[in-house]
Parts: sequence; C-alpha cells; structure tokens
Amino acid sequence: MNRLIYLIVTLSIAALISCSKDNNPLDFQEEEKIRPAGYCTIDGLEITFNDTCSYNFIVNFLSGFDSIEMRYLSFGREFDLYADSAGGDYWLKYFKDDSTLQFVNVNRISDSLRIHITTTGEKTLDEELKYFSSINHLQILNVDELQRTAYIGVPVDTEDIWKEKFEEYFFIEQVLIIGICVES
Repeated sequence: MNRLIYLIVTLSIAALISCSKDNNPLDFQEEEKIRPAGYCTIDGLEITFNDTCSYNFIVNFLSGFDSIEMRYLSFGREFDLYADSAGGDYWLKYFKDDSTLQFVNVNRISDSLRIHITTTGEKTLDEELKYFSSINHLQILNVDELQRTAYIGVPVDTEDIWKEKFEEYFFIEQVLIIGICVES
C-alpha cells in the first residue's frame, strides 16, 4: 500500500513539473498571447454640471485648466419646430450661419416640415423662444432642456486623478471616465 501511495505521489509531482511554464517545450512568449477581436481605450472624462451653471461659467471654468482639452459641450436645448412653407434646403440655409445652433435637421411630414434644432445654450431660454417665435412660418412644437455635460480629454493615465479633482467641486454632479471600444 505504501508503494502505491509513493508511486501516485511521485507521478503527480512529475506531471506537475513537466507542465510548468519553464519546462514547456513550445516556450510561449507573453507577446504571443491571443488577444480578443476588439479592444477598449480610455478616451477622457464626462462631467455633468449642476443645472444652475451657465454656459459661460462652464466654458470659463474648464478653460482654466491647462492640461485638459474640451471636446464637446452638451448644454443647450432641443427645439422641435413646425414649418408650414418653404423647403428643407431653404431652412437649412436659413439657420446655417447661426453660431448658437449646434445641430439642425429637417424632416418632411406630408405637406409640411418638422425642424429639429439643438442650441449651444449661449442664449437664455427666453432669448431662444423670442428668436424662434419671431420667424415667420415657424411654430414651436416642443422644447427640451439638455443636461449640462462636458466631454474632456486629459493626459493619459491621469483620468482617476482628474476624476477625483472634479468631484470635489460642489457644482459638479457626476464625473465618469469614458472608454471607447472598437472591434477589429
């Protein structure tokens, strides 16, 4: 019986030693590991500001930091407008040079148009309402306030430090580290 136990223990140890990485006859390198088809990288931070923060305050606040790059500011409002005359090209050209508009989309609805506009938030809601109300052949259907969110780039591998730093400000509601995943 002792010989049987001795034989089993000896064979188990021999099997473990022969399967270790150091004794592997194929000698795989770390770089040769199979990688998944896609990969993710950290792209920066998403900072959500309090509703009381103005457009100018947010822009001035973020421009006060030398090491960050402001990529996008979602701030303003979304307007759905009804146009009872003119074509889509006319309205796109009409709003083309307005720097306080971030996005304009025109959709045909039977014999009229529905125009969707996202503003930058540089104007107050009253100023925007007055502006759109003064344009002939347009009717405001709906207005939605957008969340005050900034997307910023920070130096690589400092995302956690910047996240903690921004979370200390009372007027910031949330800070998220943003990643981008791509398939290859």
